[in-house]
Amino acid sequence: MDYTLDDYNAAIYAITSSLNKSQKAITKLKETTFQYRLLEQGIKSYHMALNLIQHELEQSSIDFYSSEELDRAIDFYSTSIQRVEKVMPKFNVGTSQHTLGIRRIKAFEIALELINQIKNLTD
Repeated sequence: MDYTLDDYNAAIYAITSSLNKSQKAITKLKETTFQYRLLEQGIKSYHMALNLIQHELEQSSIDFYSSEELDRAIDFYSTSIQRVEKVMPKFNVGTSQHTLGIRRIKAFEIALELINQIKNLTD
C-alpha cells in the first residue's frame, strides 16, 4: 500500500463528505426502514475508515473493531465502489459528478484496503 499524504487527505475529504451527507439524510428516515439501516452502516463504516486513515497518518491508536464490524464495513465499501462504478458512465468526463465519482472510488478503495489489512491481522 503506497499512498501519499495527498491520497490520504483526499480520502479524508471524500469520506467526510459522504459521512456528512449520510448523517443529514438519516434524520429524515424511520429507524425501521432498510434505507435507515443502510445509512447507519455507512456512517459506522465512514467513521472506521477515518479512524484507520488517521492511524496511518499519525500512528495514532486504532479503535477496536470486531470481526463482524470489519466484515460489514468490507461489504459496505465493496458494494459502494460497485455502485459508483455503475453510475460513472452516465457522467461526462470533466464534470463535477465525474470528478466526485473518481474521488469517491479512490477514497473507498483506500478505506477497503485499510479495513482488509486490519481484518487480516485479527484473523
